[in-house]
Amino acid sequence: MKLHRLFMIIAAGSLLGSCGQKAPQKPQTAAFSLFDTVLRDSAGLVRGADLGDDPDVIRQMEYDSALVVSNKYALMYDYKLPAERSLNLKYTFGGNALQKIEMDVFLGSEAEADSLTRQFSSYYSAKFGNAQQQQGIYVWTAPSQTGSMASVEMKDESAEYGYGKLNITVYSKDIKPKEL
Repeated sequence: MKLHRLFMIIAAGSLLGSCGQKAPQKPQTAAFSLFDTVLRDSAGLVRGADLGDDPDVIRQMEYDSALVVSNKYALMYDYKLPAERSLNLKYTFGGNALQKIEMDVFLGSEAEADSLTRQFSSYYSAKFGNAQQQQGIYVWTAPSQTGSMASVEMKDESAEYGYGKLNITVYSKDIKPKEL
């Protein structure tokens, strides 16, 4: 009986002591940032990659689960992003060195593509100086680790596709990419 009374006193004290205390809060999850997800790493020219990189360097930077093509000429990745968005990357190699990067971001709306275009424009302008604009294409000239200059081209292609789409292409200024 004394044990039961002691237990009741402890239980009542615990209840009274917990009054006024807030319930534990769940930690807030970080908000999704489309720009940060697409940028991934501010080193290099795109997502941490730089012209001249070895294919193994690119493989270490990207997720194996997103790899859709792997051969001696190219690595291609397809990422599914929240809210019906996706990111497609193509890294093209020559002589085991990265020669070209093509990045397409597919978005839910033209407004979202416009916002992402403005964010990347600000980012690249701060990093490489003001862009030249040619027929709706932003062009920055940037140094690459190969010692040559690279062209970073960005275009909001939403109007052509009827939905949000942004393309960023990087290649050596010494090698003009072939039109497909």
